[in-house]
Amino acid sequence: MFNLTFQERRAVLFLGALLILGATLNYFAKRNPRWLNSFNISSECKLINKISINTALKEELISIPGIGEVMAERIVSYRNQNGPFSNIEDLKKVKGIKDKKLESIKNYIVLP
Repeated sequence: MFNLTFQERRAVLFLGALLILGATLNYFAKRNPRWLNSFNISSECKLINKISINTALKEELISIPGIGEVMAERIVSYRNQNGPFSNIEDLKKVKGIKDKKLESIKNYIVLP
């Protein structure tokens, strides 16, 4: 059907393997956001998409290094009671978030 050279067949197989690997990683990352943290991805890594603190679900907030289940629930609860955050500094109004915690998570969050 296709007359591909040896090098072209090899390239197609390699790209197919990358596609399968990427799809597998995406599948596991969506099922368990904390799974990515087991790889000790440094805070310097810029490949992670930032999360909107005004729209994120609890599960998405948990994927931020340093935010556990309880803190994620507090953020969502505060947002539901007081409306959206107008700036990132407003996160300090959530119980348990002080300057140091905010500094460690601010590279992972955005406002919409």
